[in-house]
Amino acid sequence: MISFQFQYRPFIQVDVSHSYFDNDSISYLKVIPDRSTESLIRDLGIVFKQEDFRFILLADQVNEDSFKVRLQRLEELRFGFWLSYGTPYFRGVTQGASLETDTLFYFSNENNKSELHQKSVVGKDEQITLLEDSPYKERVQSVEGIVVVGQEKFLVLPSLPLKYPLGYVELIFGAQELKSLIDSIDNGDGIPNQNYQINFESRELPWKYVLNSSSAQRLKNTLVLSDAKNIKFKGPVEEHERTGVNSVSFLSNSSLKLSEFSNYQFQLVEMNGSKVEKVIKKRLPVPRVDSVIKDNSSGELLAYIHINL
Repeated sequence: MISFQFQYRPFIQVDVSHSYFDNDSISYLKVIPDRSTESLIRDLGIVFKQEDFRFILLADQVNEDSFKVRLQRLEELRFGFWLSYGTPYFRGVTQGASLETDTLFYFSNENNKSELHQKSVVGKDEQITLLEDSPYKERVQSVEGIVVVGQEKFLVLPSLPLKYPLGYVELIFGAQELKSLIDSIDNGDGIPNQNYQINFESRELPWKYVLNSSSAQRLKNTLVLSDAKNIKFKGPVEEHERTGVNSVSFLSNSSLKLSEFSNYQFQLVEMNGSKVEKVIKKRLPVPRVDSVIKDNSSGELLAYIHINL
């Protein structure tokens, strides 16, 4: 009888967090190896696995000598992964994300840091443009991932469409890094674990409450109050929403962080002079995941919350 032994442990691990979500754990994240990475995974005999908030490449520690021999055939080790999301609203709640669909995030380990971005959290430095309507597009039809045109990097989507793509991760290990991996195995230290992080930050922006009512009088003396002394709302300001409906708005005096479960507490009250006459809503709702919209007049991103009274 022939017996086989395998003991797979993480070789490369990338943890992905987002401060918008409860416990920083991203839901609906999907990670897809690109075509060349799928082929490389098969050639190296490693296993790709995605969990809720991380993705992992697992190597067989029992057969590490076989893994070493396969590494020795390579001049460099390059992995590429597409990141996509289950809904179109990831961009809206993410700091540094563009609302333009031709701009995604690009993450790489070229800075030799555990974080795959320039600063402690993802920002505009990680933005990259898709190579779409370009005279160079015909030259790279069979390519996906990163391409360099002149001195600039662009991103080419795979031929199979991605639903709501948000970024691309590229991990490259050159000749020196490959030698370190091989030396570790030769020295009896096993296959070393390479750990990385991608830390998304929740978007901060002004919140705008828009109150709608058939009664103009009911809106006239309203006010939005905050339990935090440093947060104020300007208003009521008359809005022209739609015919037959009276609308006023309240805009926060500062940018507020979006969150799946927000700790902010705002009340809608009716004033009588400088005194609160009545509490209309004890706790106003927080922005939904689809609430981020560019304001037509200012061009500024705002979180809109519509309330019908």
